[in-house]
Amino acid sequence: MDLAVKDVRRHLGKFFSTIAGVGLLVAIVLIMNGIFQGNIADGVWLIENTRADLWVVERDRGGPFNESSRIPTDSYRSVAATPGVEKASPFISYAVQRELGGHERQFTIIGYDVFGGLGEPGRIVAGRPIRRAHYEMVADGKLGLSLGQTVRLGLHDYTVVGLTKGAVDSGGNPLAYLSLPDAQEVLYQLRLDRVLFVPAGDPPHKPSRPVSPAPHRVRMVELGTAGRDDFVLSRVDVDRPGPHYTVKTLQLLRQEWGAEASLYFIEGTDSLADILSWHRPERLIELAELAVVERPGVQLDLGELERHLPGLRERIHWVRMPSLEISSTDLRARVREGRPISYLLPAAVEAYVREQGLYRTAG
Repeated sequence: MDLAVKDVRRHLGKFFSTIAGVGLLVAIVLIMNGIFQGNIADGVWLIENTRADLWVVERDRGGPFNESSRIPTDSYRSVAATPGVEKASPFISYAVQRELGGHERQFTIIGYDVFGGLGEPGRIVAGRPIRRAHYEMVADGKLGLSLGQTVRLGLHDYTVVGLTKGAVDSGGNPLAYLSLPDAQEVLYQLRLDRVLFVPAGDPPHKPSRPVSPAPHRVRMVELGTAGRDDFVLSRVDVDRPGPHYTVKTLQLLRQEWGAEASLYFIEGTDSLADILSWHRPERLIELAELAVVERPGVQLDLGELERHLPGLRERIHWVRMPSLEISSTDLRARVREGRPISYLLPAAVEAYVREQGLYRTAG
């Protein structure tokens, strides 16, 4: 013992340094454990407070919150009809970044059946649950909103009728609850500042088909977008030699609009189904996210596309709009056969097609 005391006195600096080091190590372990426990609490909050015994998700997806899953909204009816199931409800969850109260905030929107369905917010500390089919919101206190405050999401204003405390997703982002139809509508709105119309120059997938001269196509875009400041004609393809691949077009648009701009490539499900045949599709989904409009009668195997293009699902934004049986092929056939095209095109474009005698021959 005496020898130990003498050794400590002789190396007093090292002794205190060792104590400080061990203390710091213990403190770090305790802090990391606290962070770990907090992450676990955040990760299971939504699951525990939804009070669901079973989650039904898209095949081959990693659970309801770990990976995005897309199944028909009315699938819950089949689940409800399964023997042993007492109750089934539709549910939607997705992360967004929107301006709330003058500040950009990242949060997760929860959509649920507000009339007796599962998934309603737990731990409401002020106000009440959602009672109307539209335009009411329950928000977590971390979002900095107050009861009665009105916030704009997409095209509509939502009134905060309830506040929660500690309602977060697995990443710790606060939750905002909406009715199921409102949550779906917000999801499908992209808040685009500009829509660029890019007439094709020399499309490589139509090498043997006659294409109307570029000046005509440019003029029809000008006529069809007249009066809309948010609709912009881009000559990125027609003013350069071909062939014109979409991936190159997006590279040029990225250079033009800068790295901070969010680019969305708008296409139909018929085009998405053929994306593997496009030039460098893996680079395409790196350059832009995909705004996909559902086309009637198109069967899409997203699982197969994802297998060849990992990460594709996360780049897709589904756009819902009234379904019209209309295509460029049908429009050209109508003109060629003398059938009416009124109301299928802007009136100014229809008049231009007739004045210039376009599409009267096969092609």
